[in-house]
Amino acid sequence: MKAAGIDVGAWEKGFHIVIVEGSRAQCFHRRTPREVLFLCNSTNVVAIDAPCGWACKSISPTGRSRQAERDLKSQRGIQSFYTPTRSQALNNKKSFYDWMFNGERIWRAFHEESRRRPLHLLETFPHGIACALRGQTIPAKNKRRDRSQLIKKLGYRLEHSHKIDYLDAALCAHAAICFAQGRTEEFGNPTEGKIFLPKWSQ
Repeated sequence: MKAAGIDVGAWEKGFHIVIVEGSRAQCFHRRTPREVLFLCNSTNVVAIDAPCGWACKSISPTGRSRQAERDLKSQRGIQSFYTPTRSQALNNKKSFYDWMFNGERIWRAFHEESRRRPLHLLETFPHGIACALRGQTIPAKNKRRDRSQLIKKLGYRLEHSHKIDYLDAALCAHAAICFAQGRTEEFGNPTEGKIFLPKWSQ
């Protein structure tokens, strides 16, 4: 099985991609959604570390977070970035939400691609994946060490294993494989977007 995981950064950072096939995990960096699509043209399962939707006030009245993020916190004790409504993000004078808007671009591109060929897309979250694989909520302060150990334990031979962006993308690719095998749990709702994680280890 061939799967891709994508770690999304702001405009200047671009996209870090890991494509997994068996134990092989190839690392790539691309700047534009078009380049990412070309790279993933033979991959049918793609997991993206960026919100696939914005908060909707009919579901999340404050407009400051999505149900998926609140469910992660209440059900698994996992803290994630909160996704506001699109208008709130646009009105924010800081550049914090730039990576979410870049994520919006990559989601739009993949949705267009999915009209042309079979393609499974899912939103995921590297810290949540790490917690699920450990079967417990772990702190993020040692994420580089913890995620590197997890990647090795999963048996992937990862290039650039020292870089957190590729570690995160590799975990996303693993979540994509779990999704294809029916081994994920979901949080949230279809309107705002769901977050998928591997099933909690026992």
